[in-house]
Amino acid sequence: MSLALSFRICVSTPRPRFVFIALIAIGCVAAPLCVRKTAASRLRKETSSQAPVDQAKVARSYGELPLSFERNDGQTTGEVKFISRGPRYDLFLTEAGAVLNLRKNEPKNVPKQPFTADQRQAQSLLHLNLKMVGANHDANVNGEDELEGKINYFVGNDPSAWHVNIPTYRKIRYTEIFPGVDLIYYGNRTQLEYDFVLAPRASLASIKFEIDGAEKIKIGAEGDLHLATKEGEVQLRKPQIYQLNESGAREYVDGRYILKGKQIGFKVGAFDSRKALVIDPVLSYSTLLGSGSSEQGNSIAVDSQGNAYITGLTNGSIFPTTPGAFQTTGSAVSVFVSKLDPIGSNLIYSTYLSGTTGSGTSNGTGVAVDSSGNAYVTGYTSSADFPTMNSLRGGRNNLLITSDGGGNWGPSNIGTANRVVLALAIDKNSPSTIYAGMGTNAGIFKSTDGGASWSALNVGFTASCPAIVIDPTSPGTLYAALTAQNTGTGVYKSVDSGTTWTSVSSGLSGNTVTALAIDPQNHLTLYAGSTFGLFKTTNGGTSWVSSSNGLNFGGFTAIIIDPNTPTTVYATAGGGGVFKTTNGAANWSQVNNGLTSTTVRALVMDQTATSTLYAGTGGGGVFKTTDAGAS
Repeated sequence: MSLALSFRICVSTPRPRFVFIALIAIGCVAAPLCVRKTAASRLRKETSSQAPVDQAKVARSYGELPLSFERNDGQTTGEVKFISRGPRYDLFLTEAGAVLNLRKNEPKNVPKQPFTADQRQAQSLLHLNLKMVGANHDANVNGEDELEGKINYFVGNDPSAWHVNIPTYRKIRYTEIFPGVDLIYYGNRTQLEYDFVLAPRASLASIKFEIDGAEKIKIGAEGDLHLATKEGEVQLRKPQIYQLNESGAREYVDGRYILKGKQIGFKVGAFDSRKALVIDPVLSYSTLLGSGSSEQGNSIAVDSQGNAYITGLTNGSIFPTTPGAFQTTGSAVSVFVSKLDPIGSNLIYSTYLSGTTGSGTSNGTGVAVDSSGNAYVTGYTSSADFPTMNSLRGGRNNLLITSDGGGNWGPSNIGTANRVVLALAIDKNSPSTIYAGMGTNAGIFKSTDGGASWSALNVGFTASCPAIVIDPTSPGTLYAALTAQNTGTGVYKSVDSGTTWTSVSSGLSGNTVTALAIDPQNHLTLYAGSTFGLFKTTNGGTSWVSSSNGLNFGGFTAIIIDPNTPTTVYATAGGGGVFKTTNGAANWSQVNNGLTSTTVRALVMDQTATSTLYAGTGGGGVFKTTDAGAS
């Protein structure tokens, strides 16, 4: 059984599988991502074009957000003080040590495609436990440089177990973890680092630590500390050791690791014992982890104030009980919804939503924002206890609404159970009007009250709807891609806000249309991406002509039209990567120079500099071009 899910976010400061549509008001942010767009997340540009916002910059900025630390307010076991989550790792800071969970690199023979939610939950974990030997277990552990961003966890359907408004910090300080020695964890951009800071005349010999989870430890000729594990090597680079002079500049001091049995320490050359000394060992694990991310971002939307919303899938790990053990379970696969400020450099909030660990997986597949700043997130869950106040088990309660930040929920209906939302379109002139394109032959539904209630639109036959666009000059005019077995496949048009529909598919030859785009300057010109090619109409759908010269792929995921020069169009299709036309689709050429993956799931354009685009690939990361796809 499936239950389709759509969240509405109104921010004021063997179990059965459900596909859900939930309407949520929550505050939410997460870690670096690979922007991805699937058939279940084709949310139309009408919802994000209300302000001249650089959506491409959002994708880039999200992947470059600095590392932060969240306080443990009960979201994990009590011995943990702070948590930091980064690309393919989770760090748990305890009273006198740190536990690092590393999600290992995928084998080279695995196809380069995004993990499903279930596959992500089964990824192996390596646990490394850095234990400070002889440390002061009563040391004060405090966050410093508090950040604006807040973290929320809605795990399970028991509100008493939810944790909200958790503060985040730029760095964490252990005061006097050894006599006269502070330990500071911080992020250097997205890289995790930590420093030992010795007060004047503090004893260097007191600093000792062990690393559980490594099979073998040795010091290399270059001075690096090599940790051999079953899945690869982790390194602690030769430490940088320095003091600050009177002008605040660094004066470096010679030094190295020393290894006595399992215990690791430092040997330092001559230095001024009257000044503080900083020892900075850099932790490197990129070889083990690879270049991917543990987060899968499926969609980006921007509200009228320029705030960006990102949704997708993340598989954060739980606090381990056996250091060094590789496990096939122990990851929590959750929906994340993240919000960035208009500059794109700060997280405003981050929310994770999931069932309890082991009860299934959840995924946010698409996000759209109306002109009032309400965000709608579509997705699915296989969790029987997804965080709601009302049961999702069967029945017709597959739409949930909240108006108090997620504290209480009320049921609504969008069709019947077992429905998947494939597309959303929001009328930018009337943001309470929403159109939902459904899967499994459920057709199109419409809400005129912000999702509180829905009614089915009669398209004349049973069909699925993977794409909807709204005419920007006439909101009552809609175009929808409708697919049905043996009949009715093609593009349909309504000029009365969905009350009646007519086929406008002449020339499409029965192709299954999966993507639509409408010319922002000429509303009669549309492009339709299908399973067998790309088609164009210049008369509002009265007739379509094949426009696939040089474009030998089908299965379109995105069509982007340059708003300043509408004859320039970009499209992503199948495994062919990005295609471009500069003459209104008369001919196309591939623009994949520099892409390491041609499975492109999402494409966004900088609205202020249209030669800058970002491509989110299936497992390869986010790529940027500043020369209109030339490189």
